[in-house]
Amino acid sequence: MRIAGITPRGNIMGAQSAVIVTTSLYQAALSFSALKDIRYYLNGVYIEAAPDGDGNLLVATDGHCLAVIRDREQAPIASPVILPTVKIQAADRKPGRLLTFDGATCRTDSGVSMPAPYVDGRFPDFRMVVPRDVGKAGEMKVSAFNPDFLARLDSLRGAFQHTNPKHFAACIHYSRLSESTALVTFNSGVDAFVVMMPVRGNIATPSDITSWIDRTPASAIAA
Repeated sequence: MRIAGITPRGNIMGAQSAVIVTTSLYQAALSFSALKDIRYYLNGVYIEAAPDGDGNLLVATDGHCLAVIRDREQAPIASPVILPTVKIQAADRKPGRLLTFDGATCRTDSGVSMPAPYVDGRFPDFRMVVPRDVGKAGEMKVSAFNPDFLARLDSLRGAFQHTNPKHFAACIHYSRLSESTALVTFNSGVDAFVVMMPVRGNIATPSDITSWIDRTPASAIAA
């Protein structure tokens, strides 16, 4: 199942000088990007200036799960680009460390430089798949999600400065109008959200799963 609306109709990559990103946030975004996908524009992290001028938005998706992360620590970039996937050493992933992309290379705070040309292409219009109706009154929704998608949420733990990893929490909101697409938000200090598509198939109701705790033992019935 792919996120409906994820088609290559995003912005064309414009001319861009150096792009500076917070390493831990870039690394968290990579957890949601595609890997060696024929849709090459998904094999990286899209970055654009936040509409309100407060930092930048890092966006990544593999077509099934999408993350939007705000990097308030850096100045808004001039035009959107798709940053390529680069491997960052653990020492350079700590909150507060920076990556500098110049269109040809990527440089870490520790001075490590590696080839990293921007991905030349169009990124999907990610705003089209963000649920807008969560939190409204309606019947309870039940959805099933790939556990791998849920595990990716933990990549945001400790990615933001001034947040306590021990208090990291995610809240899953179900949409009434998007076939149970889920919007995942996080506790205070984590400027990010994730959109997840459910898996299809028969889903047992909560009562079917939990009713056994109140069942009378077979031995008692026989007696």
